[in-house]
Amino acid sequence: MTITKGSGPLRFKENITRVSVLMPVILAILGLVLFGALLLKSSQIISDKGQSQAQRTVQQLTQVAADLIQQRIGVEVRVRNLQTLPDAASINQHVNAAVQSFPGHVLLVEPESKFVHFSTLDATYQENIFKEAQQGKLNQFFTLDGPFGAYIAYKTIMVFGENVPSLEGVFFVRQDLLMAPYNSLIEQMQLFTVLGLFILALVGWLMGHFIAVRINMVRQAVVCAEQGEKPEPLTIVGSYEFSRLTEALNLLIQGPSAKDKVRKEANTDVLTGLLNRRGLLSAMDPKLMAGGSAAEMSVMFLDLDGFKPVNDTYGHEVGDDILKEVGLRLTSCVREDDLVCRLGGDEFVILFPKLTDRKVLEKRADRVLAKINE
Repeated sequence: MTITKGSGPLRFKENITRVSVLMPVILAILGLVLFGALLLKSSQIISDKGQSQAQRTVQQLTQVAADLIQQRIGVEVRVRNLQTLPDAASINQHVNAAVQSFPGHVLLVEPESKFVHFSTLDATYQENIFKEAQQGKLNQFFTLDGPFGAYIAYKTIMVFGENVPSLEGVFFVRQDLLMAPYNSLIEQMQLFTVLGLFILALVGWLMGHFIAVRINMVRQAVVCAEQGEKPEPLTIVGSYEFSRLTEALNLLIQGPSAKDKVRKEANTDVLTGLLNRRGLLSAMDPKLMAGGSAAEMSVMFLDLDGFKPVNDTYGHEVGDDILKEVGLRLTSCVREDDLVCRLGGDEFVILFPKLTDRKVLEKRADRVLAKINE
């Protein structure tokens, strides 16, 4: 058997070569992309959750410190019956005592005059706050950047009496201190993800190599066939699709096996080449077992009137020629999916898969009868 280059399934030889080389690389890159996207998404979720929890922590710490400041200054205002805030020394004393356990910085200003009564902030941070306040960028929660790192801040108002000016308190906690547990988790995830990426890339490469080896087997068989040689039959292994490809290539190059020939002979009517009774049943079984629409079909039975006298009068050779001609005519007037079978003698069967409409069936039957009677 000679197979020329570019004929039938052999025309994809060059493409097979490219696939066998690129498959491992493609699978490895795909794994890297998927895991990388997963890492970015997971890190973003953890970071958002950490930021939300950090804000709640700052709010809780602020409420404790602000309540103590308000309580201490409020007591002095009521005891001394003040109409204004205490002097700076008293405010400093009260605030320092109230925020001893607060893990950050405090800024107290009068909302209207922006006069600073107390501050532990660096001048650069304080200047940035007033700039952003003038631009209307400060919400109740905000992040403050500066030369010594970023802070998460929370604003609250402290009231000390009806005629006493209130104070706006801004409490700051370092962002890296609050986010440390979440940053540690993200670092661990990154470490495990890098390890996972390496493993996935390796698995992807191995899978690609596994596929490429089998594709290369097909390629080598194609090359041998092009050179007029007859290669050894390929081992049918792997996925269903690859097994079918290998089986088809073996059939193309090697020809049908003895087992295939026996199976075909057992299911084929020797005289007409149509399916015999066994072949018809073998074709129907998978459709019936599948159920659903696949099991819907119609069956048409035919026999030849007056065939026996013709056979007796003119001999079996003439009768055989008539049966062969009827088989050819039946095959020529049905669809590709329809099955034509000779049960035996002058009896034939046509199987119409997925066809149950009565009117359509009557038209098909009329067409078959007209073809036979031509």
